[in-house]
Amino acid sequence: MFANLKKITTVAGSAVCALYALTALGISSPASANEAPDWKIKPGKIPITVTLKGVSETKGPIYVSIQTREDYRSMKGFGGILSNPTLGDITETFKVDKPGNYAVSVWHDLDDDGRFSMSEDYKVLDGWGASGDVPDNREPTFDDVEIEVGQSGARVPVEMKYPD
Repeated sequence: MFANLKKITTVAGSAVCALYALTALGISSPASANEAPDWKIKPGKIPITVTLKGVSETKGPIYVSIQTREDYRSMKGFGGILSNPTLGDITETFKVDKPGNYAVSVWHDLDDDGRFSMSEDYKVLDGWGASGDVPDNREPTFDDVEIEVGQSGARVPVEMKYPD
């Protein structure tokens, strides 16, 4: 679960992605969605095809969280875990229950410790990405990263970012 952080901060710049840890979605892989806890929203029928662009590590799982404005940064939402990432671009389809506006947040837990890792000087140590237009100088808001999902679904590119 990625609610446990080594550091929690809202420092501008490189620590912008602290929000992805706060997305805190206890998500299951698409193959095991029936095992989801009762507090989770169950997947729907509307597909959201997410393409993670530039995955540069194969270590650790990748968590994909898809949330409405009301559920943004909470323990609720849709998504899944990619347990065996590959290099390059990865495309996976998840399902939501109704059309509307959503945010896609991605966290690549490089050291597979279940925590969004940051150094003592707040340098992000895990990979991350988001839909929409992620600002460079502050934490993104739902409005920055929201996407519109119609009745027939949506295709969403997410640029992955990794520590230097």
